[in-house]
Amino acid sequence: MVLTRLYFSVTTPAAGSDLQVDVEDEGTSLLNAVAAFQTNNAEISTGGFASAANSYTLTKGDLLTIDIDQIGSTTAGAGLKVFFFGYRT
Repeated sequence: MVLTRLYFSVTTPAAGSDLQVDVEDEGTSLLNAVAAFQTNNAEISTGGFASAANSYTLTKGDLLTIDIDQIGSTTAGAGLKVFFFGYRT
């Protein structure tokens, strides 16, 4: 599968500091920068992948992880959903 975009949303936005999320393939980030929900923001989209590429190719057996690096300081973000957009190769 070739990923062309990632979309993130939360049910409860973080407050006080950003909610930061990273998506990794076998321990290496897919993104050129950690996805950061700025305070009180409930959705973000990214198309920038590692090395400033416009897409990321997954292969059979890849182990993807979604890492929450920061949850907010006053109010913790909650209800994270991650959507993968792309096409089959």
